[in-house]
Amino acid sequence: MEREYARRMRTIYGVFFGGLTVLVAALLIFAAADLYYDGAASGGPIYSREIVGERLRLILIPMVVWLIAAVYGYTMSVVMPYEESRTHTPNALVTLRRLKKRIPQGESEEFLKERKKLVRLEWGRVAVWTFVLGFSVASAVVAIVYLADRSHFSSLDLNGEILALVKNVMPWVAASFLLVFAALVYESLSAKREIGIAKNLLVLGKGAPLPSPGLFARAYGKACAWTRSNAFLWTVRAVLLVLGVVFLILGVTNGGARDVLIKAINICTECIGLG
Repeated sequence: MEREYARRMRTIYGVFFGGLTVLVAALLIFAAADLYYDGAASGGPIYSREIVGERLRLILIPMVVWLIAAVYGYTMSVVMPYEESRTHTPNALVTLRRLKKRIPQGESEEFLKERKKLVRLEWGRVAVWTFVLGFSVASAVVAIVYLADRSHFSSLDLNGEILALVKNVMPWVAASFLLVFAALVYESLSAKREIGIAKNLLVLGKGAPLPSPGLFARAYGKACAWTRSNAFLWTVRAVLLVLGVVFLILGVTNGGARDVLIKAINICTECIGLG
C-alpha cells in the first residue's frame, strides 16, 4: 500500500512539476523576447540591471513556486525513495525479434497471408526510419551550411545574430526531433501489431521446421553483439576524442577562439549589464 501511494504521489508530482517547468520556461522566453524588442524599438539600452530586474519581477511568483517544487521533489526523493520493480517488461522490439526467430516455415495459405502482413509492417518501419534519417541529414546539412558561413557572424550585433541563428537553424532541429519522436511512437505501435501476427504465425506453423538463419541474419547478429562489447564503446570514445581535438585545433587556427572571446565580452557588457 505504501509503495502504491509513493508511486501515485511521484506521478502527480512529475506531471505538476513538468507542467510548471514548461510554464516558467515559456515565461522566461517571452520576457527575454519582449525585453529585446522593446529595447530595440525604443532605441535605448536593451539590457541593464534595472530593466532585466523589472522583467524578472513580473514572473517572480511562478519562479519561486518552481524553486519550492524543486526542493519538495528532492525532499520527496529522500523520504519516499524510488524502488525499482522486480518485474521487468521487455521492449516490444526485443520481444518481436525473439518471436521472429521461432517462426517456422509454414506453407498454408493462411500462414503465407499472415506472413505478408508481417513483412509489410516490417518494411513500413524501415521506410519511416529511412525518411526520418534522410530529413535529419538534410536538416544537419542546412544547419552546417549556415553555421559555416562566417558572413552570418561578422558583425558585433550579438542579439541579431543569435535571433537569425534561431530563425534559420532551430526550425530544422525542432522538426527533426519531432519526426524522431513520431517515428518512435509509430515503431512501438507497429511492433505491438507485429507481435500479434508473429504469435499467430507460431500457431499456424506449429510442427513445421524452423528456417536456418541467412547470411544477412548472421552478419546482423554479429554486428549487434559487437555494438554491445567494450571494444565498440572504446572505439566510439576514441573517435569522439579525435574529432574533438581536430575541431579544437581548427577553431584555434581559423580565428574561432578570438570570435568566442569577442562574443563573451559582448555578453558580459551587453546582456548582463556590466557596461
